[in-house]
Amino acid sequence: MNRLHLLISAVLVISLLLFSCGEGVQESTENFAFSPDKPVPGETVTLTYMPETQTSEIPDITMQAYLYSKDWPVLEEVSLQSKENKWEGEITPNPETRGILIQFTSGKIVDNNNRRGYWIPLYNKEGNMVPGAEAGLAEGYEFWGPSLMDLERDHKTALSKFQKEFSTHPELKSEFLGEYLQTLKNAAPENWKEQALNDLNEVSSRENLDEETLNPMVFWYRELGEEDRAEEIAVMLREKYPEGGFVEGEQFDEVYQEKDLDKKMELARKFQERFPESERLDTLHYLIVRDLIGQGKIQEMKAYFENHPGLVDSNVINLAASRLLEQDKYPDLALRLAEQGISAVREQLNRPEKEKPSYMTEEAWRERIEKYNMAPLLDTKGQLLLDQGEADKAADDLEKAVAYSQAERPDINRHYGEALIRAGRYEKALEQLSGFVQKGTAGPEIRGMLKTAYEEEKGSAEDFSAYLEELEEIARERIRAELKEEIMEEPAPDFILEDLGGNQVSLSGLSGKTLVIDFWATWCGPCISSFPAMKRAVKKFKDDSSVEFLFINSWQQEENKKENAQNFINKHDYPFHVLLDVNDEVITSFGVRGIPTKFVVDKNGNIRFKSVGYSGNEDKAVQKISLMIEMVK
Repeated sequence: MNRLHLLISAVLVISLLLFSCGEGVQESTENFAFSPDKPVPGETVTLTYMPETQTSEIPDITMQAYLYSKDWPVLEEVSLQSKENKWEGEITPNPETRGILIQFTSGKIVDNNNRRGYWIPLYNKEGNMVPGAEAGLAEGYEFWGPSLMDLERDHKTALSKFQKEFSTHPELKSEFLGEYLQTLKNAAPENWKEQALNDLNEVSSRENLDEETLNPMVFWYRELGEEDRAEEIAVMLREKYPEGGFVEGEQFDEVYQEKDLDKKMELARKFQERFPESERLDTLHYLIVRDLIGQGKIQEMKAYFENHPGLVDSNVINLAASRLLEQDKYPDLALRLAEQGISAVREQLNRPEKEKPSYMTEEAWRERIEKYNMAPLLDTKGQLLLDQGEADKAADDLEKAVAYSQAERPDINRHYGEALIRAGRYEKALEQLSGFVQKGTAGPEIRGMLKTAYEEEKGSAEDFSAYLEELEEIARERIRAELKEEIMEEPAPDFILEDLGGNQVSLSGLSGKTLVIDFWATWCGPCISSFPAMKRAVKKFKDDSSVEFLFINSWQQEENKKENAQNFINKHDYPFHVLLDVNDEVITSFGVRGIPTKFVVDKNGNIRFKSVGYSGNEDKAVQKISLMIEMVK
């Protein structure tokens, strides 16, 4: 398989379970048990779950079991049955299953054992843990567990699981080599290289290595500066597996790096002929369509779609339609593309058995497709209709876009509000726009439209300011209530880093201040998107000496990381105090698994809030940071 870390991208994992790390049978926790003690693949396992809340107070409980094997984890959902203050269920792992990671859900409530998961290892008929049970668990800890189950990261525990597996089944080091080396690097960033090189050399000396084992060796030998050895293996892969994954990756990189559009299109054509089933084709189409539109070659782009009738990826289609919308060119073509994309997504949603990944529930899969594929296409179509004077039709499509995006995208909300105003549907506009303000998903333009709708409905804007303030207070209280659920208190790891001015900055040296620590990188799109909001937040607190913002630049691959960060900050004129985490030690010590990630640290050096990602809502981001600071000062 393509190893599981490709599932999540490059950022992931989990911590120590409440189970024994010693030999023998997995210990049950106080509220979780299973039988038999040593379950065997292919045979039924009975599980008992005893939540702290009385059974009579819980309407239902679903067990979400992730069965891991050599392939992708498979999610199975089991509705538990209530029996005398406990819940019971059964699951039958298939013969290939190596172990199971479990969490329990009831509505929006999730019990994942304090972000450690409930683990069931599987055994063979002789009573020994099946090969891959420990390493598969380590892989879950380090790669897919945090994304799918919100498990906590613990590199050292994952590493110990790998090492324990290899001590018993050394042959499995070949299968898990790439994942193991990444975990080793994460667990011991200062001294991992010697051990990694020893492991690489030991595995590479084995006979009859397959492509799946050889492929990551090229990357890791290069990572360790062993270019000659890396090229030896690369030559072997090209000769032995000319149509394999390594060559496919090299050919794709060649397309990606090519700057000349004509040459890129020719390389793309050859790539598609050579690898017609490649999972990279959608990305390849995206690159070509992006560059054709960027160079104004609309007719060529149109011909490209006509020559690729199987091109149904909604992201590629919406890229074309939305760029044409931005350029205010070829509106009929843009509308046809948007409608084509909407039809493609509908067909996708009608094929869950083919389209849904094994590790997702159908409900979660549908929500993701609707939110990230359907909503943007309906938004593009709605804007195009609005430009053509079809305000009522536009409002209908944009209403669906708002629903699919769960009213979380201020840009879609704004377009919907504009359509309602232009259609003269002021009552509906007042209702919907007021809701966006209350939810905290409204920007300045929406407030302006709200005032228009208010004045049209009420006959005057005299009391509008008081009405708006009331809505905004509801939004603040909503955010404050959410933050009360998120507040925490744990010591922040101390650090000493150099800033762009060459000054040494330490966490302990800022004791007594409330700190906002933002981990970011110059290549990170969401980080960059969040910076206008962070700039506003910095400006808001610039005269408050008790508050300090630190922007820690991490996960950069450039040779001169300081120059790279300085050039970025200068180009965009951000008033940020940037620190350089050149060895990625601080970001690792904070347990960050994706960026941007922000921490609010109180004056006593305790982490009180953690915020991951960026929603795209600038106003709400500023408001949220402000309330976090207010709540811990």
